[in-house]
Amino acid sequence: MKKEFRVQAQRLRLLRKESGLNLRELSKKVGISKSALSSYERGERDLTINMVKRLADFYNEDVEWIIGENEHRRLKKISS
Repeated sequence: MKKEFRVQAQRLRLLRKESGLNLRELSKKVGISKSALSSYERGERDLTINMVKRLADFYNEDVEWIIGENEHRRLKKISS
């Protein structure tokens, strides 16, 4: 697995865990399948730019942080 995909996967899982949601709950909230989310979190599937934006908006996080281009988080309250 490429480093950038590993970073994305780890950060997506971290955001979900911090939000207190399981994969099923998150999939309903963002409108994608549970299996797709699971694949993103395992680094088995590449995120599209639209999906990165959707997740960044949901979590109120920077796209750049999610994809590993920036080490600084927003650290604002997560939507639920």
